[in-house]
Amino acid sequence: MPRIDDFLNTLHLAREKLLSRDPEEICRNAVAELLTQDNKKRIVFPYFQRKVEVAYPEGIVVYNKGKNMLSLQEHGLILHYLLGACDISLSQEL
Repeated sequence: MPRIDDFLNTLHLAREKLLSRDPEEICRNAVAELLTQDNKKRIVFPYFQRKVEVAYPEGIVVYNKGKNMLSLQEHGLILHYLLGACDISLSQEL
């Protein structure tokens, strides 16, 4: 069974990797929106029935305009989704 330290380590690794990635490319691949306000960047996209915001490059995930944070597990899931999303064009073939 995973321990809290395992989730914290996963988040730490994902945040380090996020630093080396271009936020515009991440947004394009994940079909997310990149917002910039006061020199701070946020990646915004829907997560189930709410919009989540990921501070770039910090990798802090919040929803409800920053009033609420997600669980460690959801936090890690979202960061790994953003890091793993890749640009694959659709084809007309089934």
